[in-house]
Amino acid sequence: MIASSCVEINGNLQVYESFKVKKKAGFLNLETREVQIDPRNYKASVKIISDKKFNLHLDGGSHNNISIPVKVEGRLDIPENGRFNISHDNTDQPFDISGMINTQRESTGYNQETVSCSINLTERKCEKICNSEINVCDIECRDVVTTRSGRKNVQFHYSLVHRQLSLEIMKENSTGVVATFAGFDTESTKIIDHESTCR
Repeated sequence: MIASSCVEINGNLQVYESFKVKKKAGFLNLETREVQIDPRNYKASVKIISDKKFNLHLDGGSHNNISIPVKVEGRLDIPENGRFNISHDNTDQPFDISGMINTQRESTGYNQETVSCSINLTERKCEKICNSEINVCDIECRDVVTTRSGRKNVQFHYSLVHRQLSLEIMKENSTGVVATFAGFDTESTKIIDHESTCR
């Protein structure tokens, strides 16, 4: 499931028929109020917040920017690949969602580089300490950790995750589609395959 991590998919929301949503409002967006989304094409994004919640964010329109929270009871069950449905009975929004997501993974950019590093060295240091009042000297020793700069060779590649998401939005208790979202996202993660000793 993609709901276990923070994922943001950018795209467009095409609204065919006006429908109502509950949007964030008030101080620090801690409240919600109901507004109407009018027909037009919006620049939009879907951001997974947690395994229970995602936000649909719209840019522009009569309400300027709109953030629509969709929080489910239980767990947000969005697979890596396949169809999913979110009913208004399971959220605090007056609409239903039918979605399809396609995820592809690939590894690319195998390479190597030399990078800076640091080495912690433990040294035994001793010093002579004398007490002049009784004319006695002792040798005291202790371990001292010092840090030294170095270089190391690193072999790495990039793991790419491509996600394509489509959503159909229906008013509650209706099968008529009032809006569709289409978006695409690529997530890149650097993977360390091997690294030499810091020298």
